[in-house]
Amino acid sequence: MAPHMEIPFLPGCQYNAPNGRQSTKKPGQTVTVPRQPYTRQFGSLGVTTAHDSFKKPELDTVDLPIWDAMDRHVLRFKGYYQEAVNDSNLENCRHRHVVMYYYLEDETVAITEPKIDNSGLSQGLRVRRQPLKKSDGTPVTPSDFRVGEKFNCYSVDYHLTDCDKFTQDYYAVHPSGAQHVDQEPMPSDAFDNVEHKFDHIEKDFNKADEKMYREKMLGGGCPNGQLGQFLKEDRHVLRFYAVMDDLFTPQYERRPFTLMYFLSDKTLEIRETYIDGCGRDSFPRFFKRAKMALEFKVQSPIDPVLRDDECVAPQHFSIGDNLSLGGNTFYIYDADGFTREFYGDKSNGLDALAPAADVKLPERVQPRPSTPPYTGYGSWDDSMASVLNLVPKVPKKDFLKLFQNDGKVLRFMGRFVNPAQEDKDREFLFLYFLHNDTMMIHEPPQRNSGIMGGRFLEQGVHMNQLKEKSVTKYDLRPGNIVQFNKHQFLMTEMDEYTRMHFDEDGSHFQFDLMAVLERLRTALAQSSANITEVFRRFDLDSNGVVTIDEFQACLNHYNFKMRDHEVLALMRHFDSQIDGQISYNEFCDIVLARDYHEGAMPPTQTLDKSDLHDYKEKCMAKALDRMETTKVREAVRAVGACICGKIGRGIRLMKECSSVNDNAYVADAEIKDALSRMGFNFELDDIRRTALYLGHTDLQAIDTNKFRQDVETTYHDMCAAR
Repeated sequence: MAPHMEIPFLPGCQYNAPNGRQSTKKPGQTVTVPRQPYTRQFGSLGVTTAHDSFKKPELDTVDLPIWDAMDRHVLRFKGYYQEAVNDSNLENCRHRHVVMYYYLEDETVAITEPKIDNSGLSQGLRVRRQPLKKSDGTPVTPSDFRVGEKFNCYSVDYHLTDCDKFTQDYYAVHPSGAQHVDQEPMPSDAFDNVEHKFDHIEKDFNKADEKMYREKMLGGGCPNGQLGQFLKEDRHVLRFYAVMDDLFTPQYERRPFTLMYFLSDKTLEIRETYIDGCGRDSFPRFFKRAKMALEFKVQSPIDPVLRDDECVAPQHFSIGDNLSLGGNTFYIYDADGFTREFYGDKSNGLDALAPAADVKLPERVQPRPSTPPYTGYGSWDDSMASVLNLVPKVPKKDFLKLFQNDGKVLRFMGRFVNPAQEDKDREFLFLYFLHNDTMMIHEPPQRNSGIMGGRFLEQGVHMNQLKEKSVTKYDLRPGNIVQFNKHQFLMTEMDEYTRMHFDEDGSHFQFDLMAVLERLRTALAQSSANITEVFRRFDLDSNGVVTIDEFQACLNHYNFKMRDHEVLALMRHFDSQIDGQISYNEFCDIVLARDYHEGAMPPTQTLDKSDLHDYKEKCMAKALDRMETTKVREAVRAVGACICGKIGRGIRLMKECSSVNDNAYVADAEIKDALSRMGFNFELDDIRRTALYLGHTDLQAIDTNKFRQDVETTYHDMCAAR
């Protein structure tokens, strides 16, 4: 490797820099440092695995480039230099503090001067980071810095007084360096003495007292007494929360207010806190900031100015009491934190405030108007749209109910209650549609009855006039009486599908499953002349077997709306091995007609309807197993396409894994990280599925070379169509 490759490709690190300067990093220079401990853990609990015994012996030290080994290693010293002061009678010299940095990375030095407030001096960076040389032309080294001695830089003598702990540890490890003494105190000058003198003065003083003191020292006074109060209490506001019961409005109302007393000029301001939706104009200032008299009276321009004892003062405010301000009575119930601290201070001579009071009114019960009766025109939702909204809105459809109950119709039979002589034999078919809760009545035509059959009531949402509510499916059960358009009907019976729908427990079967089985066999046999094509049509994932979900899709394809236990009973009849899935041979045995001797009776078939719980668990387990098998195949295909898609990716994967771990065994998470650095993001579960499929049982010790070879070998087989 060329020497210049050991230097990072960063600005200032090139050999032929544009400005003609040479790099301060010496090419090829290395430093021997202790090897860092290996911190990688194996597994979630940090337990080492068996492959640790095959690790190569590690060395105690390692050779690194100086820019890598000494990165961010800086020696720091504290010191000062003396500066002469010629134009001052208070001092003839001052000591200016500095901090000196020596960067071990590239042997450069930087000197800064910490900034001091109000010093009037230009401070900050004194010597920018650069390599320094001594008077004899040799570069400055760490041995040239000694605590307690001087260091000359650009004709300025810096006296070193202290160094940090890292610097002390560095010189303790390197005995060739200078011997350091204990910390030396910084010398003081006139400026430091003045600063220390003011530091001992207590800062908690009053601006007004200070101004009066300086006015007295200058021979004057403080003619404006309000100025002193302003300087002392500026931006100090007492804030109280109050309510006022307004009895002049037609409806009783409790209005919230905020009382703000300004201590700087002893004025008061009242603001009203509007509640959302109160209907008032947005002018919250109830009383403009001014002095408030205790006794309310109309002021005229010729009236004298109010004295302080005639105005509202802090001692007049208390929580839980009523206070009359400007002819209005306010009940004070709370105050803010600053106000409570002000009253709790004994120096103000005021008692502490009481806890906050509860002034919330009980929620007003709004009488809800009664819903107008249903007119019978349109649906119930259409009528309520004009009741709930000023501008009627289109009712929202329940799409979940629409999708789940699409095509489901309940059928009932009924006849007139107390019919006339000519209507005794009339029967009516009630159709109830579950997807939108609509109903339709159809009268089957009867020959020689003299009455034309057909549509008796159009499909729609109809109201049961006996209950004055929309008709439901429970109103149409046999034995109930319903009324539509002044015609009363007695419900007599319902079909098998409707009876099964109302059977909540599902403990017995309502359908003749043997008849359903024969219809299913006939439909499957007639769908195609090739039975293999029929099987592949319902084997959706092409894995050679039909699972419970695929069998359910097959029944839905032929419009067999059946319950789960009925589907399980039919599938168990197909599944002769009772293993939770239907193979191709089992499918053919049921669909194709069995051979028997001529003249003999065909074999009888029975359908077992008992003990379906265990068989359901087998079906679910097989479905999950097939789903996991699909995920394994997809994971192996994806990882194989990543590694084998381009020449050289397998070698790069091994290099990426070796950069993390220097032995031949890696963990599954490290393979995931290596593929991520190559630009391929995989889930950790997919990496584990691939490794287990290839035979790597220990996921924390996967042989990288064997893993690459197994993936390349299996890639072409997994991508082939089955």
